Amino acid sequence: MNSTKKLASQWFIEKPDGSTHSAASWLLRQWKLPIPEIPNANAILPQRDWFVNSVGTTMVRIKPLPSEIKLVDPIATYREQLAQFASATEAAFENPEIMLQC
Repeated sequence: MNSTKKLASQWFIEKPDGSTHSAASWLLRQWKLPIPEIPNANAILPQRDWFVNSVGTTMVRIKPLPSEIKLVDPIATYREQLAQFASATEAAFENPEIMLQC
């Protein structure tokens, strides 16, 4: 467990991502081990996604989602079919094969 404690302490201090830092913190607390001192913990560093604020709370940077997420309308197909049905001619209503295409 000594090497695991050392690794958790190292990850707590050195890992730049908030997930690993938080997981290492949780592990150290669960094992009732001392939380190591973090140099420049309250500094907002561009390479680190977390920092400790003035009251000792760890703040984690949440990165925005890519702006190219395209939401799909789940009923768009039905809207198109309804529009085709609404604009169908009277002859289309008499021919079932044409109506199946609408």
